[in-house]
Amino acid sequence: MMDIAAASHLGHARRRNEDCCFHAPAHGLSVVADGVGGQGDGAWASQRVVDLFCDRIISLNGSASQDVREVAILDGLQFAHGQMRTENNAGGDKPSGTTIAGIWAPDGAAGLVTAFNVGDSPVFHFTKGSMVKVSRDHSVYQLWLDGGRVGKEPGKRMIVQAVGISEQLSPHIVSFPVRCGDAVLICTDGLSGTMEAAQMAKLLAQAKNAQNACDLLLAEALAGAARDNVTVSVCYF
Repeated sequence: MMDIAAASHLGHARRRNEDCCFHAPAHGLSVVADGVGGQGDGAWASQRVVDLFCDRIISLNGSASQDVREVAILDGLQFAHGQMRTENNAGGDKPSGTTIAGIWAPDGAAGLVTAFNVGDSPVFHFTKGSMVKVSRDHSVYQLWLDGGRVGKEPGKRMIVQAVGISEQLSPHIVSFPVRCGDAVLICTDGLSGTMEAAQMAKLLAQAKNAQNACDLLLAEALAGAARDNVTVSVCYF
């Protein structure tokens, strides 16, 4: 069983924590969500997507091949998205959306981890002392990079997909091998926006275990700018 832990903090400038995290070591599942600020109820959205998605994945109750796992993740995300859109449409308030990012590596996954994300909450693979970003941001900034950096550089915080409010959802899903001693870091942009990948790697290499890694990363973020909510989950293999 892999070693999984998580930590979350309000940050220096927020009155409410609209992040959510969940991990189930027995199922090889770890998820982080960041409610979209500035509209609706981000705290409800992040909690709701975690509940809907994780309940669906855990109900499968067993190992699965890479292809089956990836299809199940896509199905789970689309299910959560559809349910949340229905609930948003039934309410009279502004619609509420959220990012989501995580990994699923159940027993029998044969050393393959499947990572997924919607929005800009990143997933990193720590291997051989370095951090490799395995997620892909759904953001205006990423579209600008993909388009060859034409025109003025946009801000990095505007996302183009969110669970619960987007018309269409196209999650990024990827599977990759891990070896003993590797780790996966999942976080909200409250962490990734205040710390370079090299510093994350340094702290993961120093940590005694997953909880210690989360504590070190959170402390480092809060020692700096960290104005947004900060949430991190670390999984050691």
